[in-house]
Amino acid sequence: RSTLFPYTTLFRSEGLRHYLEVPEEGGVLVRSVAPLSALNGTISPGDVLLAVDGHAVAADGTVVLDAQSGEADVRVPLDALVTIKPENETTDLRVFRGGSVENVMVQFAAVPPLLPRYDTAPDYALVGGLIFSKLTVPLLLEARRNGLVLPLRDAARFLDKWRHDTSSDVVVLVGVVSDPANEFYSLPMLTQLHYVNGEPVTSLKKFVELLPA
Repeated sequence: RSTLFPYTTLFRSEGLRHYLEVPEEGGVLVRSVAPLSALNGTISPGDVLLAVDGHAVAADGTVVLDAQSGEADVRVPLDALVTIKPENETTDLRVFRGGSVENVMVQFAAVPPLLPRYDTAPDYALVGGLIFSKLTVPLLLEARRNGLVLPLRDAARFLDKWRHDTSSDVVVLVGVVSDPANEFYSLPMLTQLHYVNGEPVTSLKKFVELLPA
């Protein structure tokens, strides 16, 4: 995700601000938190983020970076205060929850992507002439280059979901070779494989384990 978490801006939302009883002018309402992120268990949906490292968060989700060397102040998305930090450095978040303001210290780390970013040695499984592999970002880009627009739109929806564990994959059909078992099949590329004999397919490894000996 490009943002730390999906949030709702309170810009011009005076009704929502009054309902939440937000004590300050700015702030954004947290909508969800990635299960594998550093914020899980620390920040919750419904919290209002008021400041990051002492920088007040405006109602539109931005913060002001102080000017240096005579330059003018610059307003940037609140993510910028985290992404410019060295690895393992902590971040101070001021949040409003349950009618009170709290300060929370968080050590951010990258959220594991739902789809692998690179394929240095792509894995695949060939069954009955059907070739299955993990859905990856390079595979989506290759599909776009080859004009697979409709399957691409369907597959790209996975990018908008949080990942709940690091061992899961999205398994899709990536090719077909001639075989008597698939003589009358006509399946679109990038079709997701959901089940094998009624058992859910949660990764390429799990798919292979579910196949008959």
